[in-house]
Amino acid sequence: KLGHADQVEIVVINDATARIAALQSNQVHMIDRVDPKVVDLVKRVPGVTIQNVSGRGYHYFNMFCDTAPFDNSDLRMALKFAINREEMLDKILRGYGSIGNDFPINA
Repeated sequence: KLGHADQVEIVVINDATARIAALQSNQVHMIDRVDPKVVDLVKRVPGVTIQNVSGRGYHYFNMFCDTAPFDNSDLRMALKFAINREEMLDKILRGYGSIGNDFPINA
């Protein structure tokens, strides 16, 4: 049986630490954008369940392709292959994420 809510109040808490504190003190019932570094800490809060869902966020390496040294397509390709995306996923996002498709590299 599905639950029903008469109303939903959305509270914006931009500070990540304050957002987690609000969850721990029952000021809010759920939060999003939990930093991967503190997921294990949040998991220990009584009554809290972590749900990992797909999102539209992404991280990228932005370059001005008309300005040296990034105007060199060989350099851009070398940078693409030099970055270990699997290692970044493991170390920075702690496995919470996936490797997406490449953006086109300007020639």
